[in-house]
Amino acid sequence: MPNRHPHPERQIFEPLNSSYRELTILQRAQLLARAKAQYEQLHPEACHGGDRQSATYREKSKVKFPHFDFPAGNAPSFSEAAASHLGCTPRTVQQMIRIAALIPPHIQKALAATPIADRKEELSQIARMAPELQQKILTRLSTGPAPVSLAALTAKP
Repeated sequence: MPNRHPHPERQIFEPLNSSYRELTILQRAQLLARAKAQYEQLHPEACHGGDRQSATYREKSKVKFPHFDFPAGNAPSFSEAAASHLGCTPRTVQQMIRIAALIPPHIQKALAATPIADRKEELSQIARMAPELQQKILTRLSTGPAPVSLAALTAKP
């Protein structure tokens, strides 16, 4: 039987409110990415891009989400909704989600035990790196002691 919680958004944002400040930056990014996926299932009209004008879209939307019949643009974007719950800017939420999306899970797991996991700028730099460079970072993480910083990690041995 489907979950009929009276306030489905509360289920999405409650984990963010309860422990967000105690988490590392990497854990926050992961939590926000999962919350975004749930939010966009609940509010497909809040997603960017896609076909929003055709009758096919409207018909699919009604079948998939019969309890929501919003015209495009009525639900705030996830970054706006999360920012209001967390007391930060939508841009901060977007940056955190980008970290979770662009650093592969196996590299996130390796970074979790390092001080880098709590440094947003260094995580953003890793997210912007090419996959080959990210893989080199993973190799360095698995062969040596935990690095103090990204600079120490990327320095030649």
